[in-house]
Amino acid sequence: MEVSEIQEEFYSACDSENQWENLRALVKKLKQENPDIVFEALFGIFINKSRPYYSYYTDQYAAGGLLWKLKPKYNGNLREDIIRSFENWDLSIETLPWYFAEVAGKQRVCDELNSIIKESLDDHHKIFAEGYLYFINRDQEYNRRRLNYYWDKELRE
Repeated sequence: MEVSEIQEEFYSACDSENQWENLRALVKKLKQENPDIVFEALFGIFINKSRPYYSYYTDQYAAGGLLWKLKPKYNGNLREDIIRSFENWDLSIETLPWYFAEVAGKQRVCDELNSIIKESLDDHHKIFAEGYLYFINRDQEYNRRRLNYYWDKELRE
């Protein structure tokens, strides 16, 4: 599948009455796909501004859950991707910062965020970097277990 096909199927699932059933089916498909494409597709949900504003939370909630559940290998530029997420990330969605901490390493993510805070002249970036830090500076092992439990249950695995 291509990035656009994954996103199309994702949005179709999110907009349907059987959202979780359709997302479960999508997870099974995505496990067979190239992890780089899976990451780009799901991360793209966080930076997509073409959807109606009222759907941002639902879209990002589900995309974050799928990122957490699948944990596709991350090969991108961490600093650039974190900053890209600031444009549209809903600050209440904790799974995106936790995904990055899990696959790129908590310390590496914290170092990038602290660097962004220190070097940025943009208050928007500082606020969002602090939001990331708020989540990932909590007990990592507890949150890992909590997120695994919740998303295993939600996606029935």
